[in-house]
Amino acid sequence: MDDDETLLPGDVPGSHAGASSPRNGEPLAIGQMFGGRYRIACLLGVGGMGAVYEAFDEKVGTRVALKVVRLQGSENHELTRQLDRRFKRELLLARQVTHKNVVRIHDLGEIDGITYITMSYVEGESLAQVLDHRGHLSV
Repeated sequence: MDDDETLLPGDVPGSHAGASSPRNGEPLAIGQMFGGRYRIACLLGVGGMGAVYEAFDEKVGTRVALKVVRLQGSENHELTRQLDRRFKRELLLARQVTHKNVVRIHDLGEIDGITYITMSYVEGESLAQVLDHRGHLSV
């Protein structure tokens, strides 16, 4: 996740039997199969570059976080190129770091014109939830 991306509180419902339509310009729908491999379970958060979903990787049988970038439909081609470079740079930098507090990146690709990264799904609370429970955190 980039520093300028803010995750929303985790109040999005979980997996549904039928696919729902994408909302608010989100590229993927709950229950949708993405690329014939990833079943979208729920939206985890939306930021300036795109959205992050919890998904099930049917190929390997595991949950992943699937981050998609909003490049499609943009009339500003320079902005699109900048976002694409930034997205790829995020992947390359993350792959260089091995630490227990850094999520592992699995894959980068493009399906149906949607650029995506898959990474380990980490169970837990959002920052907003932690702040609600604990209040201000020390440095």
